[in-house]
Amino acid sequence: MTGIDYFTWFVLISIVATLVIGFVALAGLPGTMATANNHPQAAAINMAALTLFAMLLPNIVSASELPPYEPNLEFKASEILSPQQLSGPNHTLKEQVLNDGFLNYYVVQTPFGDFSAEGNRGLARRIQEARALAELEEISTSDVFLDAGMQAVIAPAKALEQVAREPVATVKGIPGGLSRKFSSLGRKTKSGAKDVKEGAMAEHTNEEVKETTEAYASTWFGVTSAERSYAEKLGVDPYTDNTVLKEKLKSIAMVDAAASFGTKLAMPGLGAVSYVAKASNLVWRLDGEELRDYNLEQLEKAGISKAIIEDFLDYPAFSPTQQTIITQAMLQMQDIDGLGEVLRLPDWVANQTEAWFYTDTIQLMARFSESMQRPRAIVGISKVPALLTDSDELIYVVPVDYLTWNKNLAGFIKDVMAPPVEAGEGGRATWLSGMTTQTAAVGLTTLGWSIKTSISQE
Repeated sequence: MTGIDYFTWFVLISIVATLVIGFVALAGLPGTMATANNHPQAAAINMAALTLFAMLLPNIVSASELPPYEPNLEFKASEILSPQQLSGPNHTLKEQVLNDGFLNYYVVQTPFGDFSAEGNRGLARRIQEARALAELEEISTSDVFLDAGMQAVIAPAKALEQVAREPVATVKGIPGGLSRKFSSLGRKTKSGAKDVKEGAMAEHTNEEVKETTEAYASTWFGVTSAERSYAEKLGVDPYTDNTVLKEKLKSIAMVDAAASFGTKLAMPGLGAVSYVAKASNLVWRLDGEELRDYNLEQLEKAGISKAIIEDFLDYPAFSPTQQTIITQAMLQMQDIDGLGEVLRLPDWVANQTEAWFYTDTIQLMARFSESMQRPRAIVGISKVPALLTDSDELIYVVPVDYLTWNKNLAGFIKDVMAPPVEAGEGGRATWLSGMTTQTAAVGLTTLGWSIKTSISQE
């Protein structure tokens, strides 16, 4: 080593030594003051202070060893996706893929517009929707559909279709809504969230209940049986946020209802990827109100307070599909204590990206509970539910694409670890559906978390 290297090491060692001496002096201060004031328990006070310092020292040292934060990543679609995902008869992926530290953000280019896709599961939905749009386009230009006697019906349907030509918003700039939101989810008390004791819930007047229920109905209800039928044949969500697909379904269903031509058309099987899992048949078979009643009944049977259920079912950020997926996942975990936490916590969800993230989280928790390890409880230390095992290990199961080390993740982890620590004496673990950077792995392990990656969401 050169002289400069030796000098650098000398300076670093001196700084560390000074800090340690300073902390030791501070740790001994209570005992010194007690002795100076002739306190009868001076020795005990001094020992308690030094013991506390010894317990805190590893955390102080580990915090100083945390790696620097990473910038948002950018990938090339051709380097991280399969050929089938990258392009098909009805879609092409834009090469630029942005990552906000949790999810990848894609742009799916189709003949019907460019659509944003949040996360790998969101990408699967958009690709399926592109295939469905192509089939619906073929139907709308068929001889049966264009029969001269149907023009009076087609005209308003075409008007609806024109309105739908505005594509779903494409990704612009560096995304980060979910990442930024994550930093505020560490502790419920930060945002003045509801009391989460068993049975505790905000009181609502009858008028307030009526208003929230009507608001939810105006947002999500009104999908006809014909629209749900076509959605089922095409393997897509009738409550999709893809306005182009939604209005295309509406226009086709409108003509079909008037002319009953559906039986004359051969709907090709798309080999649909059912991303609504066990909830798919319910979503396609029941209308919005029937679906709400079904979910309410099932969750009540699982032992959850009706008031808590109704608050969740009237929360407009979640579509009927997402609510049904969450309900089905909860039914797989109904023997686990604290199941109601799943419905009490997501009052931070404000859009479909966050709603799908939370929905996928609950699905992943159910899968973990079924195939990995049966937890004894679901706990709500943060605004994202966690699992607690028989050995008191705290486990967060997170549906990420590629996790990076950023201040939002670090803030969440530190909040979860902050006293009072309600759980996790048996250790803390993070199970990820995707991958993590080496830096994120170092950051998490430095803070005492073990990591598992690439667990299946299917």
